[in-house]
Amino acid sequence: MQNQTKESSATLTREQMREARREARRQRWLAFCERNAPPGMDLRQELGFFAMLAICAVGYHALIWWIRYLSALSDLYGWDELRGSVLLSDAHMFSYVELLGKGDILGGYVVAMLCVLALSALHYGYFWRGGRSIYVMWRLPRRGELWRRVFALPLCGALLCLAAMVVHLLINFILYMLLTPAGVGAVLV
Repeated sequence: MQNQTKESSATLTREQMREARREARRQRWLAFCERNAPPGMDLRQELGFFAMLAICAVGYHALIWWIRYLSALSDLYGWDELRGSVLLSDAHMFSYVELLGKGDILGGYVVAMLCVLALSALHYGYFWRGGRSIYVMWRLPRRGELWRRVFALPLCGALLCLAAMVVHLLINFILYMLLTPAGVGAVLV
């Protein structure tokens, strides 16, 4: 009984340590955002905007991909009265690149990246509001401070969109290779 109590308290402390590490990462991320955003800007609103864009981009990509993939997959099968759905003998699957199309499937990510980069214009305009802090920023000893606060968060957001796009393409390729029936010409190009 005493061993179980010690084990459960050790597990509890591990959970507490994980939670503390998670909270420390969150605090570092928020400190990074505050250091690189225009002073006084509402970061929650901006991070919420970025999250909304990311969700829309992932959703658009997933929806278009699965519509194209399932449509191409259903063209491989025919109906037999005795056996039901059967793979056609002359079936040929579109290649992975053909299913991607001419880049329109990546449109959600591209729009999200452009919107996030457009935030840099809003950041620059933020310095012209109210007390005209743009003049203070121009006189700071570190010349790059203004441009760092204007471009840092939008560039990080664009890089995160690019990374999400690459990961999503890799996941789609893995699913394409796993779910496409063997012998129907499932290839990369």
